[in-house]
Amino acid sequence: MLVNTAVALANLTTLSRLLTVRGVVWWLLGGTCLGAIRDGCVMEHDPDTDLGIWPDSDLGDFRQALDAEGFTILRDESHKIVVARDGVTTDLFYHFFQGRTIRHRVQAYGRFYEFAYSRFALKPCDVLGFPAWVPDPVERYLTENYGDWSHPDPGWSCIRDSHALVPLSLENPYAH
Repeated sequence: MLVNTAVALANLTTLSRLLTVRGVVWWLLGGTCLGAIRDGCVMEHDPDTDLGIWPDSDLGDFRQALDAEGFTILRDESHKIVVARDGVTTDLFYHFFQGRTIRHRVQAYGRFYEFAYSRFALKPCDVLGFPAWVPDPVERYLTENYGDWSHPDPGWSCIRDSHALVPLSLENPYAH
């Protein structure tokens, strides 16, 4: 499914403003980060956009502000918030520290998948036309997730192809 990149960019711009004015630390994640860094745009073959946030973020009235801006909250779960506007969804994934890594989880096909990255700082990046943040060093983050990220792979799947995928305990998927 091709994403409407103009709508995706407008949604990211609005979400960045809503999070920033609330003092929430956030960053471009996954394919959204990859598209920004490699291509300077939102990738149309990525079915959604992704942002990272910390689990202790004080979202305050963020959910009400989403509604006022025309977003619908599709899911509000322990590992992510999924919002949509004008047919484009954005996942806001909660990240947590574990040992020397930063991790987040994805739920797909009835199970959880966990991704681990070397700890990173954040640095500003405005290649998409609005002030954004990306992991620093971004090249290491992208390599840990994608391996060779220099060439597009429209068939890439995070739960099948990510180099950051780690085994997860089935007994307690939230133990950390």
